[in-house]
Amino acid sequence: MDYECQFANRYGYLFHRFMYKISIITNMPDNVVTNILDRLPLQHAVRTSILSRSWRFKWTMLSQLVFDKMFFKYLRKSKGKNNNHGGVISRLLLHLSGAITKFVLCINDVLDAEDINHWILFLSRKGIKDLTIRNRDETPLMLPTHLFSCLVLKHVHLFNCCFNPPPSFHGFPNLLSFDLGVDFEENVQLGEFFY
Repeated sequence: MDYECQFANRYGYLFHRFMYKISIITNMPDNVVTNILDRLPLQHAVRTSILSRSWRFKWTMLSQLVFDKMFFKYLRKSKGKNNNHGGVISRLLLHLSGAITKFVLCINDVLDAEDINHWILFLSRKGIKDLTIRNRDETPLMLPTHLFSCLVLKHVHLFNCCFNPPPSFHGFPNLLSFDLGVDFEENVQLGEFFY
């Protein structure tokens, strides 16, 4: 009987200690939670929604999105090879509530260019500051003109893309780094782009 009381007291102590730690995490300010979630792989950040009711939609505050080789490997493993990966990304983007400051897309799988155009349009309205597109497909990706309306961009990394800025485009005024592995279309007038 004495052993059972000690066990119950010990279990109760551990349970209360665990709940105290959970309450600390649950009561963190949103900017701290977002900072933590931004450091997780995207699939793990979304999975935090199962932790508790208060965490159900915390992942929708993500500001940095990385759709890299590991993300697509996770999708293939969990959803099968014939799944619409572009649709998954589109649904994720539609749930996000705040500014998106960083977007990395490594195109290893076949993604629809029209989906990518919609994503860039979406990002142009979300204050994107850091954009990376790595196209590993043989065919260069034609970048939409929406990209050139992202005037708050600070870092741009584009690989295997077709780059055709409109004549009225005079560069990204806040640009700090620009890494290109792109094809320019014929007769492209870059104007003041590289000044």
